[in-house]
Amino acid sequence: MLLLFLIIDSIMAAAAILGGYYMRYRAPLDEGMKYGFRTSESLKSREAWKYANVCCGRSWISVGLIELCLGLPIALLLYWWKGESIATALVFVYLEFFTIILCISVTTVARSISDKFDENGIPKKKE
Repeated sequence: MLLLFLIIDSIMAAAAILGGYYMRYRAPLDEGMKYGFRTSESLKSREAWKYANVCCGRSWISVGLIELCLGLPIALLLYWWKGESIATALVFVYLEFFTIILCISVTTVARSISDKFDENGIPKKKE
C-alpha cells in the first residue's frame, strides 16, 4: 500500500509541477484562452489572464517541488525508521494536505484577481 501511495504522490507532484510550468510559461494568449487558469475573472482581460496564470503557476510549481523534495524523502525515512503502517498513514496525509494546498492556491489567486482588477478586467489604480 505504501508503494501505491508513493507512486500516486509522485504523479500528483509531477502533475502540479508540469501544470504550474504550463500556466506560468506556456499559457496561450490568443482569444480563446482555452487552457490555463480559467475563471470568469481571469477571462475578462489579457492582463488578468496573464496575472492569474503566472501567480497560480508559480504556486503550483512551488508546492510540487516541496512535495517531491521534502514530502517523499520524509516518508521514506519514516518507513525506514518506524515501519510501513506509519509511513503509509503519513503519505496519505501528505496527499490530502497536498490537494488542499493546491485548492487553496486556486482560490487565493481568484480572490487576488478581484482585488487587483475591476469588474471589466482593467487593473485598479494604486492609491
